[in-house]
Amino acid sequence: MSPINSLIFEGEPTEVNFETIEQSVRTTFKVTSHRLLQKLDNGKELWENATAVVETYGNLAKLCEAKLKDGCIRVRVVGRLANAGDKLIILGEHVEFLKKK
Repeated sequence: MSPINSLIFEGEPTEVNFETIEQSVRTTFKVTSHRLLQKLDNGKELWENATAVVETYGNLAKLCEAKLKDGCIRVRVVGRLANAGDKLIILGEHVEFLKKK
């Protein structure tokens, strides 16, 4: 993977979509990451949420479908950014399936 266009994104997977187009297999899912920004004086917490769409292909897509259907709680995606029409997505090149943080 080129170090110029690479990223690591970790969070909770949602909205898993598995499809076969001709002989290609693709899994698309969203990953939502939560980060605590600040604890306020009144005891409340201020959180930042970021959501990204991840696409995987081939054998990695099959593995993602199996693991995400089994109820994987967190994922760590290593991939690169790509254009998908008018939005950016992450093309997953490696996905780790994690237990609860």
